[in-house]
Amino acid sequence: MVLFNLVELSVFLIYLSILFVTCSSIYQEYTLESDKLCSLLLKKRKIRLGRDDHSTAIIKETRYFDTWSGAYMFKCRFGVEASSKDGVIAVIQKLSFRRDKHSGKCIDYVQFKRDDSYTSPEYCGQIRAFLIPGAEDSSEESSLENVDYAHNAFYDPHGNMDVTIVVGNMTLRPEENIDLQIAFTSYAEAELEAVRVLFYDNANFPVVLY
Repeated sequence: MVLFNLVELSVFLIYLSILFVTCSSIYQEYTLESDKLCSLLLKKRKIRLGRDDHSTAIIKETRYFDTWSGAYMFKCRFGVEASSKDGVIAVIQKLSFRRDKHSGKCIDYVQFKRDDSYTSPEYCGQIRAFLIPGAEDSSEESSLENVDYAHNAFYDPHGNMDVTIVVGNMTLRPEENIDLQIAFTSYAEAELEAVRVLFYDNANFPVVLY
């Protein structure tokens, strides 16, 4: 049996609350094919997060790329803005993006940028937020001390995050699939220290699952 101290437990509960946010019916929802999120003709879209029942938005892929021909590169840029003095945390709940087997570079990727221009790595490969890194086998025990909470998350304490999603101009093979779901949640300034603890290096260099 694993015993948790109060700090570890509070951090774990915050993380779980973000992961399970889709259990609630109260959130904004956007799809990649929607002009409300990804506009090729108009200026960059912006998602505005409020507080309480309006503090969360979900971005998802809904089979739009199932028959992706790769005739062109899909590139979507949008902003996520919180209320005054609130921050924003993004959690990748599901990701299935392609990676070049030879170069190791991302063919498709998600990338985040903070208000101070700090930019995350490109996220690609396979991510499932409900799997603990290194403990996919249910028979393997893992304590909180061995969990890198930030393997699939990025935060902006200033509450003004830019997001770029790219699907490369390469035909989707029969064995490949594109999948994506990201939850964006605003948090109050008083919660900042608890959010920081989610990031094991106090920065934004997550450990990505491939």
